[in-house]
Amino acid sequence: MTTETVEDLSPTLFFSPVVPLRGSTGHGEEKAALRDIAALDRRGHVALRNRDLAAAERYFREALELRQAVGAGAHTGLPQAFGLLGVVAFRRGDLSRADTLFELGLEIARALRTCLTPEDAVLLHNLGVVARRLGRLDEAEVHHAGALSIKLAALGPAHPSVAVTRGSLGALLLLQRRPAEALAHFESAREIAGRVSGPRSTCVAHFELGTGSAHLQLGACDRAERCFAVAVAVYESLPGMAAQLANSQLRLAEARWHRDPADARRLAQDALATYLASAHPDLRELRRMRSWLAIHTERAA
Repeated sequence: MTTETVEDLSPTLFFSPVVPLRGSTGHGEEKAALRDIAALDRRGHVALRNRDLAAAERYFREALELRQAVGAGAHTGLPQAFGLLGVVAFRRGDLSRADTLFELGLEIARALRTCLTPEDAVLLHNLGVVARRLGRLDEAEVHHAGALSIKLAALGPAHPSVAVTRGSLGALLLLQRRPAEALAHFESAREIAGRVSGPRSTCVAHFELGTGSAHLQLGACDRAERCFAVAVAVYESLPGMAAQLANSQLRLAEARWHRDPADARRLAQDALATYLASAHPDLRELRRMRSWLAIHTERAA
């Protein structure tokens, strides 16, 4: 039984921390409006981090309206402004609206520019996330591949943003049961993350989970176990990572089952206890963990 889910291996969405304000060469009133837009964007991101979606939407909508009202220096960021509202819609579970907003952002980007930028590629990436959530895997692959192509051309192969899309493409390929292709993306992403953030970072741990999951699909349980053990060690060393630690422990249990069923069940029990202590436990995850434990306890009986 596989424990893979869409959300486990691909972070939900990505967006620029603050929408760039290019071309701000206008008069004093326009420059003041651009500063106000930047402040609204920052407040919106704080609200997103605090899970206050109503406040996030209010700030992002005010920023959008200001962009629409002032000059060209603000219009260059309109695609990302619609994208941020799409993120809020996605977090609310309104996938149809999120899809529409990301598409609208891309349509505006294509009208504004001769070539899409890495920031526009984020909209493509997010469209891929929505398509994957809706089960449209072929469409999701097209979007992720398009985002990756833009990022590679503009940023080069070693940029952290390239690792992000490689990781999401790897997760999608795992869902399509294409583990060899997924493994190549995850290993590349892990290498980038290790250079940028160090070998014991959460980014590396995340890509270790993907690499291990690809090995598991390929039947290389020992290699999968080593990857999952690295992720467990990273998350154990950091505060506030209970959900990620629990997921890693369950992955390690799955990889270890073939050689040590008793220890695998112990790990799965630890994963369940860890997840119950996390800040926002999800019923779907709890069911997944309890189901794994129940099935493997029955097998051992």
